[in-house]
Order: sequence, then C-alpha cells, then structure tokens
Amino acid sequence: MATATVPVLDLATTSAGELTEALIDWSCVLVTGHGIPDDLQQELADVSAEFFDLPEQEKGKVRSPEQGLWQGWVPMYRGDPDLVEPGKVPDLVEWFQGHEFESFDLWPERPARMRSVWLRAFNLYRDLSTRVIDMVATELELPREDVPAWTERPYCGLAVNNYPARNQAPLPGQVRFSAHTDEDGITLVSAREDPGGLEIRRPHTAEDDWRPVPIPTGAVFIQPGDLLARWTNRVIHANEHRVVYPRGAGPAIPRRQSIIFYLDPARETTVTPAPSCVARTSEVLPPLHVAEYIMRSQKNLSSGDERARLDQ
Repeated sequence: MATATVPVLDLATTSAGELTEALIDWSCVLVTGHGIPDDLQQELADVSAEFFDLPEQEKGKVRSPEQGLWQGWVPMYRGDPDLVEPGKVPDLVEWFQGHEFESFDLWPERPARMRSVWLRAFNLYRDLSTRVIDMVATELELPREDVPAWTERPYCGLAVNNYPARNQAPLPGQVRFSAHTDEDGITLVSAREDPGGLEIRRPHTAEDDWRPVPIPTGAVFIQPGDLLARWTNRVIHANEHRVVYPRGAGPAIPRRQSIIFYLDPARETTVTPAPSCVARTSEVLPPLHVAEYIMRSQKNLSSGDERARLDQ
C-alpha cells in the first residue's frame, strides 16, 4: 500500500496560504518548526505509558464518570462485545484524557510527575492550535467576530491513546481505532514510530482508498475536525482516519501510543458556515451547536457508530 504523501511544512517559514491550501487539498498536514520540543513529546509519551502499565484497579481510581464528557481514564470498554453494536468487531484502545485543567481533578497518584508533564505539553499544544486557526481564518476570510471563540475562549483537551501490546492476531476486520472524523475543531497528533498506525482517506477519493501516514519523530500531524469543516462549509473537509494493526504481523503486536490534542470553539458557540466559504461551494450546511454536537458525537463513538456523523 502506497504511503500518503501528506505535505510537510515548516511553520517557521510557511505562509497562511500554503498551510490552508494543504488542508483544503489533503484535510491534513504535517508540520515542523512548531515550538513543541521533541524531548517534551517523548516525556509525555513515557509518563503516559507508565500510567497505562499500572494495574486496572489502580487506573480505575481515576476512571471517567459514566455521565458527561470523557475525562480521566477511559478503559477498553470498546473491547467489550456487550457494549458494541451487533455485527461489529470491537476496537482495542484505552486512553487518558483531560480538559479544562484549571478544575480537572482526576490526576492519578502515580506517576507523580504526570500532572506537571501534561500541563507543560497542554499549554504548548494549545498555543500551536490557536496559531493554526488564526492562519486559516485569515486566509479564508472567516468572520473576525467568530475568531475569539476559537482562539481566546477555546475548549481544549489533551489525551493519550494507548493501543496495548497483544500476543494474538486481531479478529478479521479488527483495527485499533475504526474509521471516523474527529468531532472537534482541530486535532494535533504526535506519535512514536511504532509498527501499525495512522491511515487516512483523502477527500473525494474512493471509500476503500486508505493510505498510511508515518509521523516523523518530532513532527505534529494536524487534522481538521467536524466543527472546522462546518465553519468553512467543507472548503476544508474533516479528516477521515483510522488506526490499524501492522499489516502481515504475526501474533505478537507491540504497543502503540498517540498524543492527541483537540481544540473546540467555546462550548456555547453555534458554528455557522462563513459567507466567504459558502460563496466557494454549491451547498450551505446547517449550523452546529458545539456542546450539543460533542455530546451526540461521543454517544455515537461509544456505540461503535463512528461514521454516523460524517454526513451531518
């Protein structure tokens, strides 16, 4: 399978036009020169791995509540066939997630340094994400009155996805994370070069045209979500992606981890397609209320129905 030739841009020299055109063409881009040190990305991955390697009883002390947005440890409930729609094979992924860190209270006791590492990384990823939004908004002439909800009052979160090592081959059709678009505004991803990983489907390509995307060490993968796609009236498409097992792998499959930062506009925001983008397309998408849409999307993901929102 041919690797996707996703553009790699150095943000130290890239213009708003170059970044935006890459997102329009590919619905994703790889960036360097982003200001997030390699050693901090590595430290975030290492401390998170220490947490995931704890016994389930220990991780369960910071388990995500049953109601409301996911936060804290989200166990591999998606590996429980009773919680997945009939006929679907479960994904095998757990994650730790936090948002609104000023009031976040689900930090684990171990590793003791986890909170400080996560907070340092969170602040730098947030700065990068708002910078990207500002560049896109300038290039596409998005309404300036809309921008503060995205850059001054954003609702941001940080997660690390853990795809555990396995000693048996996956079930037929089973992947680590099924095909979906992110429900947020924009997602930033960092990942180790572990076997088996991210695949994307570029806009306007065949349903089965999945291409691997290696993420070079230190680079950050930027993918627009549903809310940015709505604001731009799909001039920029939400990135459709999945996480797979190594192709042709034997029964022994090593761990994979992904660092995920997401940015939404302020939760009370109603995202309405920008007139400048409506003028470039043949349809006008309806508005989306951020808080309502996020909760509806989370419910779909819980049931294994990730693709339910792709055409909303």
